[in-house]
Amino acid sequence: MLTPAIEQAAQEADHLIVDSAQVRNEVMAYFNVPEDRITAIPLASSLDANSLDESARDRFLLRLGLKPGGYFLFVSTLEPRKNISGLLGAYELLPANVRKHYPLVLAGQLGWKSDDIEQALERGKRRGDVIQPGYLSNLQVCQLYSGARAFVYPSFYEGFGLPILEAQGFGIPVITSNCSCMPEVAGSGALLINPEAYAALADAMCAIIDDHELHARISRLGLENSRQYSWANTAQQTMELYRSVLQK
Repeated sequence: MLTPAIEQAAQEADHLIVDSAQVRNEVMAYFNVPEDRITAIPLASSLDANSLDESARDRFLLRLGLKPGGYFLFVSTLEPRKNISGLLGAYELLPANVRKHYPLVLAGQLGWKSDDIEQALERGKRRGDVIQPGYLSNLQVCQLYSGARAFVYPSFYEGFGLPILEAQGFGIPVITSNCSCMPEVAGSGALLINPEAYAALADAMCAIIDDHELHARISRLGLENSRQYSWANTAQQTMELYRSVLQK
């Protein structure tokens, strides 16, 4: 197991860097690391939302049977921690006419312990309202982000939750969990739900379709939030921390 090696590294390192304040607090509590020996430095999205060719995007979406603004999107590995079964369960609570006009696209490969997820996926695929496109290039992932009605990410736990920032950078509203580091990363640019409350997730998905003012507000706040993160800032903070540690 990795735990003993991680614990040894946590105790012997001059300083620790983690991705979020939530993880910082967890590491301090679990490994008894003093707060002056651990720093949270956030990540950033590497996807470029400004260079997309919309006509090329629309052709790609058409091949998947999708239209711009006409689907929900999830992007990540399909595994239990990501609450895929919960997402599919909530989606099944939506009225049939909503599912007909807003299919759910799961852009990611199956991960560990995915037998139950596969069964739920097959039900959606048979209905015709759940789409799993398989392997995608970075460009195709960008095209999916750009055209989504909303990004839905009801994960149980994240160390950072980078797809939240990626989606916000494309100006699409985010629905994500009210636990772990998701609220920290999403800021005010997301609808936060209890990931175990399927009905609440389904209600949020309906709201982001029906309430155009809400859709526009969450999109705007998410885009503003994403602009606070950059790899330049990450690199600068990391270099400054290295200099500080070396001077001790």
